[in-house]
This record gives sequence, C-alpha cells and structure tokens, in this order.
Amino acid sequence: VGDPLTLSGDWRRLLEAAWTARDAFHVAAASHGGSPVGERLEGQQIVIDAALEHCGDLARCGQRLLTQLKAFQPRRLRRDLLLERGRNRHGDRAAALARQLDDVERLRGEIGRVRLQLEHQVHDMRTAAWRASTLRSGVTDEPDVALAELLDDLAHLRDALVEVERPAPRAAAVS
Repeated sequence: VGDPLTLSGDWRRLLEAAWTARDAFHVAAASHGGSPVGERLEGQQIVIDAALEHCGDLARCGQRLLTQLKAFQPRRLRRDLLLERGRNRHGDRAAALARQLDDVERLRGEIGRVRLQLEHQVHDMRTAAWRASTLRSGVTDEPDVALAELLDDLAHLRDALVEVERPAPRAAAVS
C-alpha cells in the first residue's frame, strides 16, 4: 500500500485516513470474536484491504501528477505566453506555449479526478468501519438491519473497486 510519510499534503492526509478506516474496521470485526457477525466481518476484511491498496495507488498517482504539474511551472508559462503574444500573436512559440498551458489544464483536471476518487474511497471505507463498529453481536432470530446495510455498503465498495480498475480512456498525452 505504501507509507503515507512518503507523500505530502492532501495525498498523505487521505492515505492516513484510509489506513485509520481499515484499522477501525479490523478492530470492529475482532470485537465480535467468533460470533457469526464477527466471521462475516472477517470475511469482508479482504474488501477493505483491497480498498486500502487502491487508496495507496490513487495517492501515489496524485502525488506523481502534482510533481509533473509543478515541473511545468504554470505561472512562468502564462507570463511567457503573454509576452510572446505581445511580440507575435500568431507565432509558433506562442502556439507552443498555448498548447503547454492546455496540457497544464488537462493535468489539473486529472489531479482533481484522482483526488475525488480517493476522497470517495476513503469515505466509503470510513462508513464501512463505522457501520461495523455499530453492529450488535447478539444472536437473535430476526435479521440484523445494520448488518444487511453494512454488507450492502461493502458490496457497493467492491463494485466501485471493479469500476475504478477498468482501464479508463486515456487523455491526450501530456508533453
């Protein structure tokens, strides 16, 4: 999954939150012991672990994209484009700078998309951990609504992981 300390900013904060949610789910599952509820939660731990791994991938990807964005030096590009347009509005250099700024905007959009995916994943993990912690472990004849809701949430999380793992159409290559 990766060490959150290798990341910075929001990427670190979100990956730490994912680790915390994973640990909280594990503690909740363990608190039910060998009861049927505890066994079902232990069986679902693999979904939470996969979600944590996916969070690590998203956080590293976001950090890498942010590093690429900084390498473009967007402020300098804008300044150079303004100067170049003042000299020769339709020149090749002005067109090249404008294309680079377009690449910067696409890269910003991709960073936003990755951050949003990571935030959703962490939210889903936190929700699953919270619901697992609120389950009752007493054996009764009536179905446990909270357990059913948790299992639905975990199924949703599993489906979201499958959806995200599908290869997305690639944006135009960033120069």
